[in-house]
Amino acid sequence: MRASIGIVVIGASFAPRAIAEPLDLIEPGLPDRSGLPDDAVHLEAGFGIDLGPVAAGTMTAYGGVHGLVGARSSRIALLGELDLSLSLENREDGRLGGFARGAVEARFSLWEGRVATRPRHEVPAIARADLWIEPAIGYELATEASMPGLARHDVSLALGFAESRHAPARWSGGYVALRVIVAPAADGGHEISGLVTSGVVFGS
Repeated sequence: MRASIGIVVIGASFAPRAIAEPLDLIEPGLPDRSGLPDDAVHLEAGFGIDLGPVAAGTMTAYGGVHGLVGARSSRIALLGELDLSLSLENREDGRLGGFARGAVEARFSLWEGRVATRPRHEVPAIARADLWIEPAIGYELATEASMPGLARHDVSLALGFAESRHAPARWSGGYVALRVIVAPAADGGHEISGLVTSGVVFGS
């Protein structure tokens, strides 16, 4: 009887520990707000740069800057983004113009990885990696001094990778993505642009 009780006690002491070990990703007392799914709504904002040519009728925009703001819940984020850049007004004479694109983006997390970190002289945090896909609809405006301006709708698709650091009250990180933009051309066809976009993001 005593042997049976001893076995039960030993088994009870090891069982919770065995269950807890696979979930032990965070430091004691650190709220785990980095995991998915997470049904709470979190604010998100960021800014960065775009690299690559954007076809815009007779003009070509090269790179630029962007800013974004939106909200995230679980694996989905809904974001608004504004892209600004200078452009060559005409491919032949090289005069400058302006290019702007506003877009509404839906970002879906395809995969996540997490690990606890304890940087020296900093509070514990969770480092998280995300692979995401982002379809979007946009609207482009381009200015030309000698010709009518360009105004048109477009669609885009981006594939990106982000790394972020989640502390108890806030998080921040960076990302890089490849974005393809398809817009109607004046001749009835389509113009396709490719960009490498990167930046920093932060939120609550």
